[in-house]
Amino acid sequence: MDDRVSRLLSALEMYGLANHRQAVEEPADDFERAVNDHNDLQAFIAEVKDLLKPHETEERTKRDALTVSLNSYFGSKLKEGVNTYTLSNGRKLKYTYKVDRKVDNAQVAVARAAFDESADKPAGMVFDDMLRVKYELADAPYKKVTGEAAKLAVSRMLVTKAAASTLTVD
Repeated sequence: MDDRVSRLLSALEMYGLANHRQAVEEPADDFERAVNDHNDLQAFIAEVKDLLKPHETEERTKRDALTVSLNSYFGSKLKEGVNTYTLSNGRKLKYTYKVDRKVDNAQVAVARAAFDESADKPAGMVFDDMLRVKYELADAPYKKVTGEAAKLAVSRMLVTKAAASTLTVD
């Protein structure tokens, strides 16, 4: 068994809540027992994350090095999406090459003018077809809306659902 796996298993076995303080030392009811169970699980997850952190860093370093090699190997044949490298044993290493593109809002007008003047743009293509408007709710102004009719009007564009809760015991 890999040494890293052995160390992780040993650490998990030793964990046993030895360094963990219960939320309620003597739970009075099922609710407080549930609070303790949740608190124990949070502590356990934190411990596992701490144990994995150095390995995640090592994995990222190795992945980055392999990526540099694969970029060199594929060269001009590298494409966005899945690129496949066949290993010596016939298995396939699938390398998903991604490119993040973000819009520099200050340059949109300049790009629009240059695109509109370009002679080789696709026939019938409009510059704004490449842009997508993303609306987001600005909480501070929204919370200032107090009138019932105004609230009703705004609510027509909102999809509201509960977000993930957090629980901590101090």
